Amino acid sequence: FTEHGVLSRLVLSNIREDYQGEYRCKGDNKQGAAVFKSAYLEILRPPMLTLINPVQYGVPNKEVILKVTADFQNPVTRDMITWQRNSEKIAAVAGVTEFLDNGLSLKILSVSNSDAGVYTCTVDTKAGSASTSIVLEIISQFEEPQVITLSLSFFLSLS
Repeated sequence: FTEHGVLSRLVLSNIREDYQGEYRCKGDNKQGAAVFKSAYLEILRPPMLTLINPVQYGVPNKEVILKVTADFQNPVTRDMITWQRNSEKIAAVAGVTEFLDNGLSLKILSVSNSDAGVYTCTVDTKAGSASTSIVLEIISQFEEPQVITLSLSFFLSLS
């Protein structure tokens, strides 16, 4: 900043989280000391997302929950989190989809084959953004295993 024609500047390199706080520019001369300006330095860290399962399986007509875990320095609100399926934004639709855990989980109430695809969760904060993707595969209901009987015969010759 500039005060009385004097430029004052503080340059910080290799910023660390413990640099966060209030900084004051203080001037000293024969008549005494004075604080000209103060500024607060807030260190922002972009969010980090982690997948619990990179591939999840859904069974038709059953619910599935796609989850990510997050590491945030600052509070994140629901409007900062978006979900997409195959690059198309997903909205909560009553009876179809719900957002849980403040938006970090997507619940599909009754999965169908058309729900298969790549689901991407994105978090946008003032410190940056992060995205991660989950593949949802739809599998058929498990069927009773079939019993197969095999007969083996062999010939042994001793000489």
